[in-house]
Amino acid sequence: VGAVKQRHMRFLDTIRKALRAKQINFYGFSYGTYLGQVYATLFPRNLRRAVFDGVVDHRGVWYENNLDQDVAFQKSIEVYFDWIAKNDAVYHLGSSGEDVEKLYYSEQDKLRAEPAGGKIGPPEGTDIFLQAGYYVSGWEKIATPLAKWVQKRDVAALTALYDDIASVGDDNGYAIYLAVQCTDTPWPQPFARVLADNVRVAATAPFETWGTAWYNAPCQTWRAPARLPVAISGAAAPPVLLISETLDAATPYSGALEARRVFGNSALV
Repeated sequence: VGAVKQRHMRFLDTIRKALRAKQINFYGFSYGTYLGQVYATLFPRNLRRAVFDGVVDHRGVWYENNLDQDVAFQKSIEVYFDWIAKNDAVYHLGSSGEDVEKLYYSEQDKLRAEPAGGKIGPPEGTDIFLQAGYYVSGWEKIATPLAKWVQKRDVAALTALYDDIASVGDDNGYAIYLAVQCTDTPWPQPFARVLADNVRVAATAPFETWGTAWYNAPCQTWRAPARLPVAISGAAAPPVLLISETLDAATPYSGALEARRVFGNSALV
């Protein structure tokens, strides 16, 4: 089992001891569901109840999971394009999902040649639309600036939306992300393999594939050593409530199905 992850979980168990609790209840979402699976594997008798919300597939941490995300985000963004098309009377961006998708990539090509406001190019455009894969509640907020940009070349609406999701503190968050992502598990070598895998996935899931690839590219040369992951087992774990949705792009539904298999006393909703 992974020495680093075991150490992290022992820190968590130290908190349990400090609280003088015989057992703890655990709630984790996204990455937290992986931590929960590790804790349940290492300290099953110290866990009373657990909820894993948006369940990570432990088999793919983290390289394969990123490729799975690309496929899931593609599915979600196509659902979003269909929604925009259904509301064509409002947005006038196309009467079919395919038309909206073509328009989106056409605009991305234009931004590659000339970034909007000197700051919004294809990567920033992807960052903006990525939010649609996470939050249905923000669909209108994203579609309206796109319509203003396409129809009126309204730079202000587009840049305001990007500024709303980006901040000067993002570099700190990104550094922490890489420190975890690049050391939880070994990253594949050589880079030629990574390129080949992403070319393959991008053929059918172009929306997010290259954004994910370059976002995680520093892991290829990360200097801190990576460790082997914990072998997840739910054999001795208490009942676990698994929460997932079939269109979850960040933590694809297959992760919840695998957790239900591993944690035999679990329930999936």
